[in-house]
Amino acid sequence: MKSPYLTWLHVGICGCLALSFTERAGAWAIGSDSGITGTGLAHQWAVQEGWKLFQYQFGSSEIDNYIGGVTEFPPGSAADLNSTVIEGVYDEDVVGQNPMGYDTVLNHPSLRHFWAPRSTGGLLGSGDYSRNFDEGLGVLGSGAIGLSYDSAPNYAIKYFTGGIGFTGKTDSDWGSGGAQGAVAGKGIRDYYLGNGVEQNKQLAYYWFGHVVHLMEDMAVPAHALGDPHLESEFPALNDPDPVHDWVDGKTFSTEGVGGLPQANFNDTNPTRYTLWGFQSGSGAVGRSGVPDSMISAPLLSPQQMRSLYVAGSFAPETMKSVPEGFRNDVLPLYLLFTETARRAALYDSKNVNGQLDQGSRRSGANIMDTPLNPYNNWTKSEIEEVADHEYPLAMYSTADAIRYFYSQVDNTPPTLSWLGLPSDELTALQLSLRPEQISLTLLVSLLANDDISGVDQNGFVYHVEKLSGESWSDHGDPMTSSNQATLGAFDEGSYRVWAQVENGAGLTGVSPFGYFNVVPEPSTAALTMVGLLLLGALSRNLIRRSLDPRQLH
Repeated sequence: MKSPYLTWLHVGICGCLALSFTERAGAWAIGSDSGITGTGLAHQWAVQEGWKLFQYQFGSSEIDNYIGGVTEFPPGSAADLNSTVIEGVYDEDVVGQNPMGYDTVLNHPSLRHFWAPRSTGGLLGSGDYSRNFDEGLGVLGSGAIGLSYDSAPNYAIKYFTGGIGFTGKTDSDWGSGGAQGAVAGKGIRDYYLGNGVEQNKQLAYYWFGHVVHLMEDMAVPAHALGDPHLESEFPALNDPDPVHDWVDGKTFSTEGVGGLPQANFNDTNPTRYTLWGFQSGSGAVGRSGVPDSMISAPLLSPQQMRSLYVAGSFAPETMKSVPEGFRNDVLPLYLLFTETARRAALYDSKNVNGQLDQGSRRSGANIMDTPLNPYNNWTKSEIEEVADHEYPLAMYSTADAIRYFYSQVDNTPPTLSWLGLPSDELTALQLSLRPEQISLTLLVSLLANDDISGVDQNGFVYHVEKLSGESWSDHGDPMTSSNQATLGAFDEGSYRVWAQVENGAGLTGVSPFGYFNVVPEPSTAALTMVGLLLLGALSRNLIRRSLDPRQLH
């Protein structure tokens, strides 16, 4: 999309000039089509790599058929097939491609891609960085002044609920965009399942792409701190964020080329975002060769996130950000947004102090410094350090968002069955324990199936029990492995084993019992003695038979 013509910022700077400017300016998300780079690839790349992280933990799942590919969509619009996640990710930055009717300059969807903390310190208060659930970008960009646009998490929740926000308030904008579907009160789950509307999985996955875009934006300090980082053709109002532009692949030049601010170093790599991605060797997302950038599985399930909230285990600013009267079904999604934004807000953006940096990285600059101090003189190492933490976070949050999506549409736990291990105690597998053995081990294999959300590839938990008299009792501690595991040690006795595993939706499947017996094998000496006894018995019998006169006839 081309940069929208915005006037709202001018109201905050010099209200009387609000209607006298129509210059191009934008509040951009990672990888949006800014009209300068003409690319939306960084967002798409993050989705693809996050999907790979999910796939690493849960294997093949249904989203594999709907993820789409990283592609250069036509500037200003996408393919309009409403069929893939990545298309939805791109379209969230395009006017008129959403079900909310956000299709004008002052009602651009990108204005809902921010979340302002209640306080970032300084003149605004204590700096606790907690948040109001629906307060996004305002007239002055961040803080508690002039807030007027919805927050990214509340906006994302409406995609799942059909226009109903976190506290149950219905948004009348839902369905006003003329987009496919968008029946009031019917969101992603309803269209996926055909709940009161015609089933349309493609639309559900496409809308989920919009949600993923919003989630990934929360991994950017500028978005998590409510900093609009405007781009304008007027240098005095051009206020791009250096970390944002760095990941996007913008040109950094000491000369200031292509309408971009002057930087204090040179780097022209337009596919810079590909430096970060899924690392198959470690099962993590990050930048190769930079261990501090790595974030790895296991991914949290929505059920785990809800339990952590109930236990009060999240950081104080996250706990404070949950309002009264929230919808329980979308709580895990909201917590995922909150935790992603909390981690991003540790670092400075262009114009707002981060909770950890406290202005040290941006050198205390503000929006009016921009013409004199482009990019705040951030060094390359300062930018890369933030990008190393936040761009992998966007990928990791994408993978976790897939888990939430599945929790809304997959209501069935995975099925488990044993390969080669009887589930009937009467036909238990017989294992021989040789005399020289104290115990033995057993290799078991499970067939696990979940054709929607996949199963945790290395999350199979095995429980072994031993028969003692008439009852079964635990034999050792549970063991976690893949669908194949070596169990042991087992001495003489009767055993049964059962296993459990989660699917991508967080539901646990449980196997039937698999039975086996360990039976001592007689020693060689014992076998020899038995043989001699049998031979002696046979000889005596033959002698008796030879003396029996009845045998002579």
